[in-house]
Amino acid sequence: MARWVRGWDVESDSSDKIYRVSLGDNEEWGCSCPVWKFRRQECKHILKIKSEINWKEGNISEVIKLKSELIAKYKSQGKSDEWITNNLTAEPKTPSYKLRGEASEMK
Repeated sequence: MARWVRGWDVESDSSDKIYRVSLGDNEEWGCSCPVWKFRRQECKHILKIKSEINWKEGNISEVIKLKSELIAKYKSQGKSDEWITNNLTAEPKTPSYKLRGEASEMK
């Protein structure tokens, strides 16, 4: 089983739910949405993140470099340093199935 090394919170297009998309150290993807949890099919949330980060198989080292790019992106969106610190963490996390108030990305 993969050790989750990166994760993103993705807002649902059809409800107020937030789903956790995670990337494993073996490049396995997961999501907390029903499509992935029950069918293990690549869902639209995973596809959204793959598209956003221009994912190509075999580029996990590129994902690791995203933190500085994300900080710049969030700063350009007016996010506070506190928000950035709270939403970009250095510790890998397993997928979270709790809803969060604001979509975020973790390192």
